[in-house]
Amino acid sequence: MKNIKCLGIGCGFNTEFNFIKCSIRFKFILKKISVRKSLESRSVTDVERIAQLEKAIKESQFIAEESERRFDETNKKVEVMESDLERTYDRADSAEA
Repeated sequence: MKNIKCLGIGCGFNTEFNFIKCSIRFKFILKKISVRKSLESRSVTDVERIAQLEKAIKESQFIAEESERRFDETNKKVEVMESDLERTYDRADSAEA
């Protein structure tokens, strides 16, 4: 029998049993390649998802900071109004007296 080169991977086996063994090895390699491609695809998907989540975090942080700023402004306005109201009560009390 001739020396068989198993699908370009250079097994170099010269018996039918060794050819079958080489064929099994080749199928195993194809399976590993398939798994690797699947993992690479999942990796790309994960990277895209991470980018989306990072963008959502930035937007959420901006919204939270804006809300906090508005709260502080409103709180200051309420303090001014309370102070004005207290002065108005004091004037009303002194006017009654």
